Amino acid sequence: MDPPGRNAMWRFGYPTPVNYDDTQLWCGNAATLEMNGGKCGVCGDNYADPVPREHEAGGKYGLGVVVRRYSKGQPIETEIELTANHWGHFEFRVCPVPDATQEITQECLDQKRHDTMIIITLTGCGPQETFRNCADIAILTNTGGQPPVAQVPPKNMVLVRDNKSGHLVPLVVRSQVCTGAGTYDKQPGIDNWCQENCMRYPPNCPEDKCKCIHTCEAVGSFSNQTGSDVYCLDKCMVYPTTKCDNERCQCF
Repeated sequence: MDPPGRNAMWRFGYPTPVNYDDTQLWCGNAATLEMNGGKCGVCGDNYADPVPREHEAGGKYGLGVVVRRYSKGQPIETEIELTANHWGHFEFRVCPVPDATQEITQECLDQKRHDTMIIITLTGCGPQETFRNCADIAILTNTGGQPPVAQVPPKNMVLVRDNKSGHLVPLVVRSQVCTGAGTYDKQPGIDNWCQENCMRYPPNCPEDKCKCIHTCEAVGSFSNQTGSDVYCLDKCMVYPTTKCDNERCQCF
């Protein structure tokens, strides 16, 4: 989430399309990755997708919007939001490009292991899942002796008051799935309405009509099975929630 990746820039107010599946940059899925001979789009898309792929330069979300500026040699803080803990590790790599129309290459990234691209390689039995992401940043070599302003605020940024500190902070949309609630739960089309209106910037999400889930866990005897919580996160934290087993999973 920091620096904001191309898939999630909309959550901060940048003028990019909303990506309702911004947690699904896993090379198509483990089976697709294996079918593609272990090849993945450089920014996490299915390798078999037409070029430019959606999250690459020139694609639907690869619009060349710089989200952070740093000076050469400057230590930086990063934030990663995990919606499901599959175990594994993270790698950061950076690769220079001449302009926003040029996409990075895997060969370049393989030489520079400390990047804007986040790679989560998961370990276990059978085909492994790999998640990737790309963010557009600028590294300045001459800042006149002063550190650059790291954050490049979007024009549409909204400030909200933090409940703990009382300070005004930038609004970040962190919801993953939103559906109808209360008496509106069975109203035709309410799930789509809530997903589209709650998952926008800024959100229009009336609490009497919509509910947004942030995590899910296994319940009952199913909770005793290894990996049951991860199963619920994978099936229920994706819209539409038709694959979510409400008898075995509880979301809130």
